[in-house]
Amino acid sequence: MVKKDDSIEFRGRSVEYAVQWYFSAVGAGTRLMIIAVVTVNIIGRIQGADRTRIIERFAE
Repeated sequence: MVKKDDSIEFRGRSVEYAVQWYFSAVGAGTRLMIIAVVTVNIIGRIQGADRTRIIERFAE
């Protein structure tokens, strides 16, 4: 039998490893695009702003 603490610790480590692998596999440019899209979505939700206008501003 596996203790609960061990399984939680292992799961945490595997998630951390997956995140590290994802960010190493993805280029810096793609990472910036993801951050920009998330930021645009958050700004759009908070202000109810026109998202395409904000995206165009990021593109310039």
